[in-house]
Amino acid sequence: MFLLILLWGSRQRKVHAAYLFFFYTAVGSFFLLLGLLFLFFKTNTLFLPTLLVTTLDKPTQLILWLLFFVGFSFKVPLVPLHT
Repeated sequence: MFLLILLWGSRQRKVHAAYLFFFYTAVGSFFLLLGLLFLFFKTNTLFLPTLLVTTLDKPTQLILWLLFFVGFSFKVPLVPLHT
């Protein structure tokens, strides 16, 4: 998408729009990465069958939910996090 905006965008604002898109996507990805790292350090694995039988306490679940929700809110354009 970055290259599509940069190469085939219209007018002079296409460079600015491409860099904003890249920055916005990087911020959303950062929250997803934080969620995965937090999950890994709590469970010592990211293997899905193991995670399905692992129980986490409520504060850990809340932190993971918030990190994944914010990350996916950037990826899936939810109001008011869309531009």
